[in-house]
Amino acid sequence: MQKYIILLCLVCLQSLGLAQVQEQVSPTERKQQTIVTEPVTLYKGFFRAGLSTWYNVIDKIFLDSKKQSLPGNIWGSTFSFSLYGQYGISDRLMVEVAVPYVRDNIYQSMVYELPMDFNEQYVYPRKWKTQANGIGDVDLTLGYQLIQETVTRPALAAFVTASFPTGEKNVVDDDDDDPNTFHRPTGQGEIAINTVVRLRQIKYPFVYSISAAYKYRTESSKVVAIDQPEVKYRNGSLLDISGSFNFHVNDWIAFKNILDVMQIQKDKLNGEELGEKGWLLQYLPGISFQLKRLRFDQGVMIPIKGNNVAADPGYILIIQYTF
Repeated sequence: MQKYIILLCLVCLQSLGLAQVQEQVSPTERKQQTIVTEPVTLYKGFFRAGLSTWYNVIDKIFLDSKKQSLPGNIWGSTFSFSLYGQYGISDRLMVEVAVPYVRDNIYQSMVYELPMDFNEQYVYPRKWKTQANGIGDVDLTLGYQLIQETVTRPALAAFVTASFPTGEKNVVDDDDDDPNTFHRPTGQGEIAINTVVRLRQIKYPFVYSISAAYKYRTESSKVVAIDQPEVKYRNGSLLDISGSFNFHVNDWIAFKNILDVMQIQKDKLNGEELGEKGWLLQYLPGISFQLKRLRFDQGVMIPIKGNNVAADPGYILIIQYTF
């Protein structure tokens, strides 16, 4: 009887050893993991280069939870892309540097009708043309896994991003003959700290996550209007709660679903609050293609409800390669 017990133990140990071997993943296979199967931070010694782009038009705004057109005849577009690199310092600690480029164009015209004598009116048209073109504010991010994921336990990670004022912060007059034509800033002139805590669990072929983020912005001195002196300006802090549900349809295609709720505090001009607080509920459906080490992610940011925020959808494309 003792011999059978020993034999059974040896078989069990051998099976466990085989299982451990099967669970091991080679470095090449790790570099080919998808948004569903990869860990929440980059593996040690891995380097990932990426390009993320964003495009949307500027046409409508949420006011009192209703989508409305901006005043006057206004149309614009925003295009930006960011080059970034990620490096795994350890299996739990990673660093990222992102350099954005911003290109905006906004056109607006309004017609004023002023009453005059003899039931006549004076029609006074005004036009504005503004653009932004240049490097934005550079981001430096550190990510750390506080708790590593297991089959039964989700991963808990924290990310801290510092934004530095490398972009132009002032409004610049580029046409002395027309004060309504000028360059808008590509940066904010501030130092901002964005802290994110994320909980993530893989249940293949699904992955779930929930995160909370808070962005703190410092006060900066800048010119916000043509022919006006420099002022003290502070953008409102941002609170963001986000949940995502991603899943595989086959080995190299995954669908993304992200829901965001954001609250934006009031801006301050020379220490006095401006306007109203803003909030936004938005949904991002997307699709991710994994071609060995190369990844293509794309999605559409759809504003659902909000107040005092832009209401136009935006298109996102991300390309990544892991070395």
